[in-house]
Amino acid sequence: MIPELKHLLLSTLESNSPEGFLQWLDDKIAKSQTEAQSAVVFSTFSLIARKLKGRNEKSSEEIIIKAQQCIEGWCPCEWTLVDFARGYFLLSLKCTKEDFLNLLDKLFASADMNESISLYRLLILLPYHEELINRAEEGLRTNILPIFQAVAYHSPFPYLYLSEASWNQMILKSFFMESHIGPIYKWEARNNHILSQLLEDYCKERLAASRAVPFEIWALLEAYLHVSHYDVITRSLVQASDQAKTFLALLLHEKNFCPNELLAQLPPVQTSQSIRDFLKDNHEIY
Repeated sequence: MIPELKHLLLSTLESNSPEGFLQWLDDKIAKSQTEAQSAVVFSTFSLIARKLKGRNEKSSEEIIIKAQQCIEGWCPCEWTLVDFARGYFLLSLKCTKEDFLNLLDKLFASADMNESISLYRLLILLPYHEELINRAEEGLRTNILPIFQAVAYHSPFPYLYLSEASWNQMILKSFFMESHIGPIYKWEARNNHILSQLLEDYCKERLAASRAVPFEIWALLEAYLHVSHYDVITRSLVQASDQAKTFLALLLHEKNFCPNELLAQLPPVQTSQSIRDFLKDNHEIY
């Protein structure tokens, strides 16, 4: 897999980087094999941003398609050329597993905000995924939204490697941070009963504080809808947006779970639209 990834990263750099950049980067990669490796790695990882200053355009549709062919679920739609260059650089290092993980630990320890975002985005591309789980969990514990999203968004790493408890905390925290769940890869596939209980408690806390319930929560609760939810649903409609009411109407209609007293408070349902279609079209709206 690494050769294919390196080819994609390199081809992206060849097409978009300024003249002389790749020669400079190749020289640094060569130096990392003959000089004090950690010093070269730290300085190069940081200098890449300076060398590519102003190159902030996002990935093209062609690059995104190729990325998803390399790794299912990886979508570098928010990546800049700096992220691609840093990924290519780290994957080009020749060192033992122990040395690589030690270098990575030191990079995380010394990273500024933008470097941290790059490192967390790169987790899915780097080797030794099992040893990087704790690092991903650390990123998800932060209250810094861009770092949280660098781990959670557009990457299959959380889906593939997080424990159920860590997955549940990531989903719950995304609601606490008002970070939409749509960009989380397969957000619905690891739904579970414990998560539904956590989300139901969260809904009650929001309602008790007179705050609206994000409609995306109902997409996760749909598999566990019960008559005990009538009260929570009814109370949530008081502050619900039009989008939330439409989604609830679709959900309750699909589940054949709509008593008359709730039906009267909901907009008419367009039976041609599924709840999945609605979420795809509206995942950034609360």
